Amino acid sequence: MSKFSVKKPYTVFVAVVICLILGVVSFTRMSTDLLPEFSLPYVVVVTTYPGASPDKVESTVTEPLESGLGTVNGVENVTSTSNENYCTVMLEFAEETNMDSAMVKLSNALDLITLPDGAGKPMIMEVSMDMMPVIYASVDYEGKDIYELSDFVENTVVPTMERQNGVASVNTTGAIEKTVEIRLNQEKNRCSE
Repeated sequence: MSKFSVKKPYTVFVAVVICLILGVVSFTRMSTDLLPEFSLPYVVVVTTYPGASPDKVESTVTEPLESGLGTVNGVENVTSTSNENYCTVMLEFAEETNMDSAMVKLSNALDLITLPDGAGKPMIMEVSMDMMPVIYASVDYEGKDIYELSDFVENTVVPTMERQNGVASVNTTGAIEKTVEIRLNQEKNRCSE
């Protein structure tokens, strides 16, 4: 190898330059994703029903959605959660399912489902790796108690981070909010007859 390098210096020079150019081009075009891009076979359907209890949401919204969407071709598993004012239905599709055509089929199936008058229009979201957060950060501020720190994060840190280019949303966890609990004395509220 050393004899070849001495006899053919221009060939070695050209090979080194080509390696450098390929390295620079590769580095500048490299993406900084946390995970590679791939399709997850999950779809979430969220439907609001303001003022409804979890039981009412389940019987009038969740069950019709489960039965109507569970028959879509490719659906392998249906799980749901009924809460006060809204429900979430998660659909798991077979691995080989084309998710674009599945979204169209789900949209058509939703048009055939009858929901109560007060219920909102179901929102379909395809689960993707882009929905995962890119950064987790913890915040500490010396000299502030937990309430002052929570206010600082909500009023200063979150708005500042949301204004940055490329930031879709910022969520906080662990922030403390002051609450007031009012307990009524049931004995004093009774009317005397």
